[in-house]
Order: sequence, then C-alpha cells, then structure tokens
Amino acid sequence: MQRHRLLLAIFLLLPLMATEAWAEPVTGALRAGRDARPICTLDGVPLAGYGGGTRRKTIPMQDGHSFFLVKSTGEHDTVRVKSLVLEVEGERMAFISIDAIGAARSIVDEVVSRLPGTGLTRESIMLVGTHTHSSMGAVSDKLFWQVGAVDRFDSDVLDHVAGNIVDSLNAAIADLQPAKLGNGSSEVLGITRNRRTDNAPVNTDLGVIKVESMAGDPMAVLFNFAIHGTSLSGDDLNMSADNMGYAERYIEAQIPGVVALFANGAEGDVAPTMGGLDGAQSVGETLGAEVKAVWDATATHEETTIEVQSVETDLPQIVINVTACGDEFTA
Repeated sequence: MQRHRLLLAIFLLLPLMATEAWAEPVTGALRAGRDARPICTLDGVPLAGYGGGTRRKTIPMQDGHSFFLVKSTGEHDTVRVKSLVLEVEGERMAFISIDAIGAARSIVDEVVSRLPGTGLTRESIMLVGTHTHSSMGAVSDKLFWQVGAVDRFDSDVLDHVAGNIVDSLNAAIADLQPAKLGNGSSEVLGITRNRRTDNAPVNTDLGVIKVESMAGDPMAVLFNFAIHGTSLSGDDLNMSADNMGYAERYIEAQIPGVVALFANGAEGDVAPTMGGLDGAQSVGETLGAEVKAVWDATATHEETTIEVQSVETDLPQIVINVTACGDEFTA
C-alpha cells in the first residue's frame, strides 16, 4: 500500500531556545476534519498592509478600533479563517489559514492559550496568514508594525479574531472522520512578476494537498503558491481576501463540499500581474483553475504518516530600505 508522509514543521522565528514536539513519525489510518468561517465581523476595524496614503490619518486619534489608520468602510468579500485537522493514531496536527497580512505572535499566543482540550498544542498547529493587504489590523503588539502598517493594538479585535480561529478549530475537530490524502504539484505562469526588477525570476511552483472522505467526497485542499495579496491598492478601504481569496472561492465553487486553504510561499518581491477587483479575480481564478487540475489528477490513499517538529531560531538584524517602500502593486 502506498503511504503519504506529511511533515508539519513550524518555524516561529523568535530568539528563544529550540523546542520540539512529537518528532517521531506516526503511521496509520487518517481522520480529517475541516471548517471555514468569517474571521472578523467587527465594524470599523483598520486594514493592515499599507501604512500610508489614503489609509493613514493626518492626525492620529482613537476612533473605534483605529488610531493611526482610518477605519475600513465595508467589504468586497468575506475574510475568513479556514482550518484543517488531521489525526493519525490519536495524534493531531492542524493547518490554519487566516485572511490576514500575517499571523502575528500575539494571535498565535492567544490561540494557543485556548487550545487545552482540543488535543492540539503550539507545536502541532501551523497558523499562517495569506498575506492579503486588505484585512483586519490592530492585532499586533509589536510597536514597529503598529506604527508602520497594522495600527495600534486593540485587545477587543484580538479577542474576537482568536475566538473565531478557535471556534473554527473546534468545528474541524468535530468534523473528524475517516479520510484519504494525496499530494500533487504543478506550476502557474503569467500571474506573478518581480515588483523590483523587470523580468527577474519568480517562483511559479504550486503545491497541493488533497483530502477526501473514504467515499471520495471532497473535504479540503491546502495549496501553496508565492504571491502578494496586493491586487487591491492602499486606496481601497474595503476588506478583502484579495487574489488568494478569489482562488479559494473559485476552488470551492468548482469542487463542491471542499474547504480551500491558501498558504503563501516565499512571496518576497513577487507581486500579482493584475490589479483592482477584476485583476484580483482573474489572478485568483487562474490559480484556482490549476489547483482544480491538480486535484483531478491526484490519487489519494488511506494510510498516512505524519510528523511534527517545531523550531524557534534567531533572525539577523532587520535592515530596512526606505527607498523601496511604497505602493505594493505599482512599485
């Protein structure tokens, strides 16, 4: 019987001692559960990702959940949390994708504080932000990011967001059922470019993990691709999951019953080739169509090997090139 080996490696990138969770492989029959739901339904939350222009107040002052940045004015599409829980021989791991500029340490810490009773720990969850620049701010407690691009920390927003993440995890756990898993890959051309240097190479690799029920019904697809969530510019004050959100919704429409979870790659200076709502949709649907093609071509298997490792490491001193800062899409 063909088996799949799935390694969840979490790099927290913090100046602490290295730690490990259960690092011995666990092999056996797979159970899986999934969930998707809105992650932020509060009114007047600032948007994180662009720190200047239309989004920045002339005079900082408290207004609802905002301080340095203006409040969002509505939404183009719902920003969500999507969860996939896998279990083999009683050991659980979880992938959590949130439509956000990133997974701030403050969010991770708050979610971890609410994990007791779930069978999950800090080391067995991978919480990633899709890197849309048009979702909730005010959730980072790091001063640089508060002032620069995400707005002043607001405990009410953090509580709301963390609560929705944990609710999603609990729903995915309640959905656990015998499942099959497969993985495939491809590449997607024409939807990304290097925003600093014309014709510079970009990573076009697409990775896909397919999860379906024992009866072959779609359950979840986790896909990885390198792209910035900057089809929408800093002049737009509406919440949006941007191009990766359009990709997820396209996939979910094409594969009824599936929950699509986007995990960004090393997007660095990799920008989308098209801007605006139409551009976000076009880029997202092109990406989503390739995910669907990989899904269709990927076989799944009942027995899976999972392994979790967690490493915290030091990072070098941050160096900021101020001249390179500006509009993400047009730069």
